[in-house]
Amino acid sequence: MGQAPPQLRHRERDINSSPPRRDTDEADVRALQEENAELRRLVIQLSKLVVKNVMDHR
Repeated sequence: MGQAPPQLRHRERDINSSPPRRDTDEADVRALQEENAELRRLVIQLSKLVVKNVMDHR
């Protein structure tokens, strides 16, 4: 892989050197997990619809 331009390398260094955030609220994490689970269900539902429609057109 090639090297990133200097401005991107500087930004990458800032991101990699910053400590992890400790102020993340547990409720926020829970809400994100619930949203993630719902999105997964929707992806599965959409996948089933796509497969069904592809099979119907054959």
